[in-house]
Amino acid sequence: MKKIFKTVGICLIACLAFSCTSDDNSVKEENPGGENPGGENPGGENPGGENPGETITLWVLDKVEEKIYDSKYNEEGGVIGSELFSITNYVFNYDEKGRIGTIDVDQLDEIPFTEESHYTTRATVTYNDKDQITRLYTVDTQNGEAWYDEKMEYNGEGQLIKTVESVDGETKFFQYNAKNQVATLKILDDSGHVLNYTYEYDSRGNIARAAADNEFHVFSYDDKKNPYTHMSMNLSYDDFEYTYGLTVLKIGTNNITSYTDDRGEVWLRELEYNAEGYPTKAKAYFKNDRTIVGSTYSYTYKTITVAK
Repeated sequence: MKKIFKTVGICLIACLAFSCTSDDNSVKEENPGGENPGGENPGGENPGGENPGETITLWVLDKVEEKIYDSKYNEEGGVIGSELFSITNYVFNYDEKGRIGTIDVDQLDEIPFTEESHYTTRATVTYNDKDQITRLYTVDTQNGEAWYDEKMEYNGEGQLIKTVESVDGETKFFQYNAKNQVATLKILDDSGHVLNYTYEYDSRGNIARAAADNEFHVFSYDDKKNPYTHMSMNLSYDDFEYTYGLTVLKIGTNNITSYTDDRGEVWLRELEYNAEGYPTKAKAYFKNDRTIVGSTYSYTYKTITVAK
């Protein structure tokens, strides 16, 4: 499975879960949804609007620790256990406008963990003057090797219609429904193989169902804010095979509470929340056996001050 911000691709893990802690839980959020991405370069000059001296404070994601577990199956295809597969730490860096400028990733991948399975990368996010992401570029910080390089194309209505990833040679094509939601996604790899996905949404704009051919994934959600509220993308979908291609879009507002995979297996997520309504603790586990873990996350938030 391809993953946008992982240093390497990994096999499909049955579920994504969040667990977050915050040193700033007592800080109240100001101006919900106030992120204002724009400009061509991450960290570029901030025009400041009509009142350049005025500022606002945003509650944003600072760091994430992710632990992914690999599911084990019996001969009949049933889940019988899981074991730790990877540990990844993300650090989110913001520019003067409150946009994501870079994402630093430190990953231990594949058991047993060795120096050969340790990677550090930096993903740089570039924007145009219409508040749209135009490029995601990830490099290995140890040797400068390019891991991921995706450029975006938009139509006259501001819809993302095509992306081209040059490292692995993957091209994505997006089509929309009447509500301006991505209805279909076609992914073409460098060998000519084509994958087609279709999407259905709930009343809050979260993905309720993602399908490929005759197989599908089903999601349900809470009514709380997800950790990516003030970001121009939603990483909630980056760990799922049928939805990772939508990561660069601002899709969904809430937190996943259950997930049904293409085998029909159901995974649940227990969450706790802070006073601001963000998840503080969660655990993903197999519905039929709580000892079988899918993944855990630890989130740290912070506040940043940006020009209004």
